[in-house]
Amino acid sequence: MKEKIEKIINEAVEEVLKENVKSRVELSWALLLKVKEGIKTEAEPDRLEVTHRLIEAIVGATPKIVAVKKLPFPVQDAFGLHTDEDRLTVARQGWDGKWYSTKNQSVVFETEEEAISYFKNQKIKFFLISDEEQEEVIRQLSQYIYIDYADVLGPRIASLVAMGAKDDSPNPMWNEKVRSLPDEA
Repeated sequence: MKEKIEKIINEAVEEVLKENVKSRVELSWALLLKVKEGIKTEAEPDRLEVTHRLIEAIVGATPKIVAVKKLPFPVQDAFGLHTDEDRLTVARQGWDGKWYSTKNQSVVFETEEEAISYFKNQKIKFFLISDEEQEEVIRQLSQYIYIDYADVLGPRIASLVAMGAKDDSPNPMWNEKVRSLPDEA
């Protein structure tokens, strides 16, 4: 497990070093997103939920469709509790009443039913990893970037946010790149 995670992170570092980033914050986000994508597993959702329109209207958001996947075992979430589900927003309703895919804005559905029908059979990338794997990803990733947590439902790993890049990582090329960048662009 440790070696697999290390390989995912090292490959992500190599890829991100080739990108044209303008700040340490942008570099840290690029790495975090690559690592998150690398540890996800494709699976069909167990169910789809549509957020309640009244609640969304009260908080000033648009309704959304959330794909839910039951995890093979409970894992820690961002609040220190345990969850047995990963949740991913797959579509949002636009102000025009149409539904837009969160992954590809050119995928548009006229109705909620049409969107649900589409997503229920799609393979979606979920965080299907154990607590030990989450902790190992966080431990290794923390060698490269400063991490914080957002209030996100689902596994703790889904709530990670990047706060900046470290210049004392185990990778000298990473450290050199970080030192050459401003904190923010």
